[in-house]
Amino acid sequence: MEGSNTRLILEYLAVPVGKQAGESEVKAIERIILAHAEKGFELVEACGDEIRMPNLIFAKTLTSGKKPELKVEEIAHVKGKGEIDEIRSRLLELNDQGWFPLSVLDSPLTPPIAIYKKVERAPAVERIEVVPIAISLLGQKARAIKDEILSQEMRNNLRPRTVMSSGLTPVVIFVSREKRAMEEYLVEHAKGGIFSKASKRLTDLIRGRSLEGWQVCGAFEDETLMPCLVFSRHTDKASTGA
Repeated sequence: MEGSNTRLILEYLAVPVGKQAGESEVKAIERIILAHAEKGFELVEACGDEIRMPNLIFAKTLTSGKKPELKVEEIAHVKGKGEIDEIRSRLLELNDQGWFPLSVLDSPLTPPIAIYKKVERAPAVERIEVVPIAISLLGQKARAIKDEILSQEMRNNLRPRTVMSSGLTPVVIFVSREKRAMEEYLVEHAKGGIFSKASKRLTDLIRGRSLEGWQVCGAFEDETLMPCLVFSRHTDKASTGA
């Protein structure tokens, strides 16, 4: 959703990206998004789940239902140029044409796949920033991402749109906010796996936090390749907790 993260969410879905015979991942993603748009669901993020299956995360709101005009594409990596530079350049180029970034689904083995939605203005947002997060200690990724989000919100009036991983370095894609409503943020790891009966799977984590008023505003895979989710909710004062 390109608007504020404070809209009422009626329901979340996490849908695995299953390809049909002869279908590319790009075409599969586009097909799944359009099929769920007809049911009133909008794409909010994309991330691998606890068994490494790419998932599209959808939300249904009171204003959902309009079939979006989408662009789904691989962002090719040019030899000798950083992948993050390629992503930043492409996001800015399409933003000027009225394409709003919904998510960047990346994998250590494949080029990142960016998903955009056409909006009725150009540029789509006033400002886009692609920010690599420096991690000083292993296992401190969640704290570092939360600290950067709060910093960008207070200093630059930016909000997180999507989170991706570039190797071991998380990358947060920020967009400008229309209002200066304060948000609090929570970064939480899902748990589980093929041989695990742990209850905190990707879908369980989203469902549990949404009941507490949290909304998904980012998702990525940590250094153990397990999914992490970034949640936000409106508050009068930003949280300083972990």
